[in-house]
Amino acid sequence: MNIDAGTSTAKVVDTVKDIHERTGIDHFMIDSMYEIGTVEGSVEHARRILELVGRG
Repeated sequence: MNIDAGTSTAKVVDTVKDIHERTGIDHFMIDSMYEIGTVEGSVEHARRILELVGRG
């Protein structure tokens, strides 16, 4: 999944959940290069996404 600039974390999480519910896929590759400018930022973004998806 590619994230366009300006896409909220909540939208990414909702999309991951929706795809999982419809397909059963439970693994995702999320490309944030258009949204996040640093490795540290990408790691933090991934942590937030995992935390929110984990909450259900």
